Amino acid sequence: MTRSMLVAGVAVLLAVAGVKGEDTKKADPKKPFEGKWTIESATAAGKASDDWKGATHSVEGDKFKMTPVKDSKAEAVEGTFTLDPDKKTIDIKPANGRFKDKTLHGIFKIDGDTATVAYAEKDRPKDYESKEDNGVLVLVMKRAK
Repeated sequence: MTRSMLVAGVAVLLAVAGVKGEDTKKADPKKPFEGKWTIESATAAGKASDDWKGATHSVEGDKFKMTPVKDSKAEAVEGTFTLDPDKKTIDIKPANGRFKDKTLHGIFKIDGDTATVAYAEKDRPKDYESKEDNGVLVLVMKRAK
């Protein structure tokens, strides 16, 4: 996996992390995403990556902006996302970087203030496991306090 794949994955996590409970069916499903988040871990090709660890992410409506930590090799990324809270799926569209204007397909789960997202460029992942050959990126994020 490349750093660009990690960038896109952070976007997915950012978008997903705000979903809480099952009340998303009644309200605008993007409203719970709003706010700031922090990436705790990123795994690509079965290996941990520190490029996005500690990065901050802001979500407003269906837009996201990710800002890496100061000494990271990663570059800031912006874009949009759509999701289906019932199916726990999310699609992101980065506006810059390697995946500019492509749609990345993902799944998510929420446990309290922790969100886990798995996504890939081609096929939507079926589980939350990144392996050397499956093209899946897995991100874990916590709501910033």
